[in-house]
Amino acid sequence: MAIFKAISGLFANEPKKSDSDKSNADLLSENKSLQLQLSEVKDALVHCQVEQEYVNALFDAAFYSSSQLSSISELETGKFLDVNDVWTQTRGISRDEAIGRTADDLNIWGKDNSIRDQIIDDITTHGRLRNYETKSEMRSGEIRDFILNAEILQAGGKSLLFFSGYDITDRKKIDRNLRRSQKLDAVGQLTGGIAHDFNNLLGIILGNLELLAERVPEDERIQSLLNSAIHGAERGANITRKLLGFSSEHASGSETTNVNKLIESIKELIAKSITATTTVETHLAGDAWLVNVDQSDLEDAVINLSMNAHDAMPEGGVLSIETHNTVLDEDFAKLNSDISPGEYLAVKVTDNGIGLPDEIRDRIFEPFFTTKDRGKGTGLGLSMVFGFIKRANGHIEIESTDGSGTSVTLFLPKCTTQLVEPLTKEVIRPPLPKGSEIILIVDDEPHLVEIAKTKLENLGYKTFCATNGEDAIKLLHEHSEINMLFSDIVMPGAINGYQLAAVARSDRPDLKILLTSGYSRAEELLTPEIDEIIGEISKLSLAKPYTYQKLASAIRYTLDAD
Repeated sequence: MAIFKAISGLFANEPKKSDSDKSNADLLSENKSLQLQLSEVKDALVHCQVEQEYVNALFDAAFYSSSQLSSISELETGKFLDVNDVWTQTRGISRDEAIGRTADDLNIWGKDNSIRDQIIDDITTHGRLRNYETKSEMRSGEIRDFILNAEILQAGGKSLLFFSGYDITDRKKIDRNLRRSQKLDAVGQLTGGIAHDFNNLLGIILGNLELLAERVPEDERIQSLLNSAIHGAERGANITRKLLGFSSEHASGSETTNVNKLIESIKELIAKSITATTTVETHLAGDAWLVNVDQSDLEDAVINLSMNAHDAMPEGGVLSIETHNTVLDEDFAKLNSDISPGEYLAVKVTDNGIGLPDEIRDRIFEPFFTTKDRGKGTGLGLSMVFGFIKRANGHIEIESTDGSGTSVTLFLPKCTTQLVEPLTKEVIRPPLPKGSEIILIVDDEPHLVEIAKTKLENLGYKTFCATNGEDAIKLLHEHSEINMLFSDIVMPGAINGYQLAAVARSDRPDLKILLTSGYSRAEELLTPEIDEIIGEISKLSLAKPYTYQKLASAIRYTLDAD
């Protein structure tokens, strides 16, 4: 540097004359030279000071103004010499508290004190640390994930350790939520397809059993066996409905709901369903907002969460059900792509049981996944809850660690519609409605066509049948006397049920149309153009497998509608 050159010039080892041997001219020249050199030294000192200020400014920018959390500590003792603002804000520890203390003193590595030793070993071996992923404990006790980088520096005869890094906890949560959402969506499509095929099979079984029951009305023993078989088929249909509920994205039967009243109405049922060693508590906000949901779905969801909470407390404990109003902000929505910012009612079910490890928590919404012993659970309860919350345009959050209990919170969008209390009236089941109209039955499953044909003809209707859309269109053109089209939605070939309904409605505006399906994602086949043509027809379909009563009622309702 310039200063060292200047000083060297002052003390250059040159032969010197004694002052007595020098002339005035020599002394003046030497004095002038010394003044010039002193001036150079001063300039060099000023330049050095500027360079030092520049280096200090660079250090401040790189260290104190960095968006990453940074620290400098003694390599030998581990004591912090300095930390930046991001470090203090992230960890919740002030600079004064940190300086002079070690990571172990501040409990930065939590219970695992070997983490720092492992990091130091890696740095010593490789001379540096790059993109090292680890966990660290905050002052609050929260464990967060970090990516760290480190260098060993030499300064003042000491070895110093420079750390920098960034918090990846939120990023990992976003990635985990996205992977889970994509996985559950794929599983939903798979289960929806499986449920569709099962519904067709169950429809054949249930339909034939009901027809057989009509043929042998006098034999009580056979009727008992048939009723048992019908009950089994209906149980199978209930399981497929749960699968369809998981994969479906659209709610049906939603209404303005007072969640507090709903929870109070099922509290006794929950209490009677669990052991005496478990206490059920409710903490319901007096000003809880109304929500727009399918009430039976919400009841099932709360009951399922309560039963799971009870199972997590084999020695007994406290099961708490809570409601409160909350506002989810933009930051929350960024971490959870399935939710929008806004006002929500939170329904929280909490237990103080065994908790959930991370690997279990990420899988609990998958259909048929269960941690219960074989034969003690179907694994459909929580997948049904997930399907419900998705249809309700809400969000579900799980807070749990192994051994410390679990809280599951359902966030349901606030509803601004006023609640209208329904009038209570006795429900009387009507006899099977009959008719004499002509109905075209369309389904790609021939056995279901035959069952529907037999049932409708038993009710007095005349029928035509087809197993694909092309043949159905031909029959409609050939037989103008057909009064109604009853068609499956999901069919192989060029024409599905929606397309068939659109063609039929365009050709025969007066034709009555009823669609049916056992596939929850059938609406994905509905294009905006077709929806505009068929209108309400797409929203009033008959779910498979259908009973004799439901088929008869739906057919008569459609024929009588204006």
